[in-house]
Amino acid sequence: MLFARTGRVRTLWVTTGMAVLAGSLLGCRHRPTQHETFPAVPLSPSSGASSVLRVGDMVTVSFSDMPRDGGLPEIRARIPGDGMLRLHYNIRVQAAERSIPDLERNIRDAYVPKLYKQLTAIVRSEERFFFVGGQVRSPSRLPLQSDLTVLRAIDAAGGFTDFANRRRIELRRENGARVIVNERKARQNPALDLPVLANDHIIVEHSPW
Repeated sequence: MLFARTGRVRTLWVTTGMAVLAGSLLGCRHRPTQHETFPAVPLSPSSGASSVLRVGDMVTVSFSDMPRDGGLPEIRARIPGDGMLRLHYNIRVQAAERSIPDLERNIRDAYVPKLYKQLTAIVRSEERFFFVGGQVRSPSRLPLQSDLTVLRAIDAAGGFTDFANRRRIELRRENGARVIVNERKARQNPALDLPVLANDHIIVEHSPW
């Protein structure tokens, strides 16, 4: 009887030890090491960052991993209306409607191996804003988010006041262009609900009656 009990105790000890060892190995397998990498977590639209660069965005491009005597100065420029960013040696790359990693890769491909054996491009985008004023409940400067349109921008500013002229919503571009948006027509035809770009001004006029 004592032998059988001892056998059960021994069996229990062995089983418990194996479980502890398995748990330790499992924990070690999921413990991040110094060189382990993990997928990046995408930013939500509420973070104020847009996943795609657009016309009017201010970007800074710096260059590294180059010969000391062949470095390129940093470039700070706003993406022009044609969406093409002008770089050193008169190189132009498509920047609008590109993500930052895509743009960095395209810049590198434009220089390597044609001009340099090795080059790394680092692109930074400044936080972008637009402005809403006139007959809206909360006139203000707001952070630009992806896929924002004129009507969505007005909603973000609290919506129309009771005195708003919904037929005359003026969209002023940074380049001086001005467009009038009609709320009813824009809701019927989403193509008329124009996209909002960095530094746009949206002015809701006062109703004439």
